[in-house]
Amino acid sequence: MASLGFRITKNTFFLFFGQIAVLALNTVTLVLLARYWDASVFGIFSYALVWVGFFTLLPDFGIKSILVRELSRKKFNVSIVGNALFLKLVLSTIAMLGLWLSGLLLFQGTLRIAIFILSWMLLLSSKNGAVRVVFESVFYARMEMQFPMLFQFLDAFFQMAVVLGLILIKASFSLILLGYTFAHIPGLLYTLFCVQQTTPLSFSFQWKELQWLLKESFPLFLYLILVMFYERIDVLYLKALWGDTALGIYSSAFRLTAPLVFIPTAVCSALYPAVSEQKEEHGQFMSRLFSVGLKILFVLGMGIGVLGVLVGKPIFLLLFGKRYLEAVFPFQCLLLAQGMMFILFFLVDWNNARDRQSRNTIYMFIMLFIALGVQWVWIRYYGLKGAGIAKLILNGIGLGVLYWVSLIDLDEEKKRTFFYVLRRLFLLVGVTFCLIFFKVPSGLDWVILGILFPVICYRLFLKEERRLFKKIFQFYMPV
Repeated sequence: MASLGFRITKNTFFLFFGQIAVLALNTVTLVLLARYWDASVFGIFSYALVWVGFFTLLPDFGIKSILVRELSRKKFNVSIVGNALFLKLVLSTIAMLGLWLSGLLLFQGTLRIAIFILSWMLLLSSKNGAVRVVFESVFYARMEMQFPMLFQFLDAFFQMAVVLGLILIKASFSLILLGYTFAHIPGLLYTLFCVQQTTPLSFSFQWKELQWLLKESFPLFLYLILVMFYERIDVLYLKALWGDTALGIYSSAFRLTAPLVFIPTAVCSALYPAVSEQKEEHGQFMSRLFSVGLKILFVLGMGIGVLGVLVGKPIFLLLFGKRYLEAVFPFQCLLLAQGMMFILFFLVDWNNARDRQSRNTIYMFIMLFIALGVQWVWIRYYGLKGAGIAKLILNGIGLGVLYWVSLIDLDEEKKRTFFYVLRRLFLLVGVTFCLIFFKVPSGLDWVILGILFPVICYRLFLKEERRLFKKIFQFYMPV
């Protein structure tokens, strides 16, 4: 377990700190655009990104999880990579044609232009699950996480640099979007170069393997469709009920919190190959992986949530100015909801690694049905604040639904671990939300959370888990 812990820690290190760098660059780009455009134009940009995001579901098709899982188990059946690439190219072409057609039929003016330009991200960007993810999957399966992080860093760096340059020359909306989109080309070229240098791939077409890949990925494709609508209902409702300006203000909070998904992605991507290649469902090894993964994501997710609640207002004043202060409360709620989502993300990934992807689809179908009503009521009557509260409520419900649908057959030890973490999660979320909702005196929130959060985190881990972390820390940080 210790040797595996070292491998997982090394890969988590590359993913975590690499994604922090990427997030920092993306945040700079976001702030530059929000300050350069007014709230209504920024709302149009955000809506165009959401609309393009719907169409990325087709080329994504849930293939990455299946690809990494199979490459981990079969130790590089490289023909599957070629078939996955062929499939994604076909699906990406169909998705882009669908985007162009929808732009012509449903939209006009600036929004139509934005959709046409941003559609090219399906072929160029590493931010979605389209073509480039096939090549990155090879490095994930080999647990060489430094490569995909480098590719994504190049994307974020060139995008930030190009956008900054265009803003300095006071470029038009369309020209900035062109720079935002095609700045991904250097990262794409370097990705192709690294794959060619490190991995001998076979691109022979095999119909039976292609059929199998479609069959295995289809439940995840349905799941991703449901997730996309579930995560974007608030954006659609806000635009319909409150207009582009309200959407632009809310998007400043949404665009800051949504990228934090890199944190559970980093942890789960490091654990995923190890969980996938295990033949036995139960046993001490699997229980330890389940426990450590769940608890690490609790600490990271709720740590960010607590910190965001304490410094949310200064962050918005610094980044966006006073005109976006209305987004502070939704931002704090969304951060707490993200902390809960970290746990959901881990449980969903666990299902995928253990060939239970169809259960995730059932779970998300139930949640989408619930979200349609909950989001409508809260957003209709309470606007931006209602959107944040609704997301917090829904993620809490989601933990119960996911357990009921897909995790009920866990062994007793994993169930105990799940409920042990869940009780502490709801306690911390409840206390933190009360502090922001009732606006306690400044400084008292720091005292309460400064005591409560460290105590919960320390008592969360078992003695042997703390010893393991101590050994890993001493290995990487010798005194």
